[in-house]
Amino acid sequence: MSELFNNINDHTEYDVGSVFAQWYPQIKNLRIAIADFGQGIPSTVRRVEPHLPDDQAIIRAFDEGFSSQSKPQNRGQGLYYLRQNVLENLGGSLTVRSGAGTVTFKKSGNSLTTMPYIAGGFCPGTMIEFNIRTDVIEFEEEINGDFQW
Repeated sequence: MSELFNNINDHTEYDVGSVFAQWYPQIKNLRIAIADFGQGIPSTVRRVEPHLPDDQAIIRAFDEGFSSQSKPQNRGQGLYYLRQNVLENLGGSLTVRSGAGTVTFKKSGNSLTTMPYIAGGFCPGTMIEFNIRTDVIEFEEEINGDFQW
């Protein structure tokens, strides 16, 4: 998740990002959505590859080693590792909405399924939603007691 917050910091002129989460304990699922009002993945990718439509630009952003070089230290690994961790390690899925594009990544058996489409609306920034299985998360120590702020 830290990569997503870094991306918000790197790619938006607004100091605003949103995080929403919902836990479904009966089905052992956690849904987290992180959104910003930045320029969006397609706009960023098109600085390097101007011919790509929004859905294909989102897919390209998740390729290992791809970077728009918006910051000199960017290596093009963050979104790739996010997808790998969510799909491989946490048995989840990942949906990205940005511009007019939406892409869902899922794992089916041993293969990655990528479902791109051009949405009916427009996302002015980027929203990344991931669903993860909570029964595969290993906790370092058990937390007892009520949740407190």
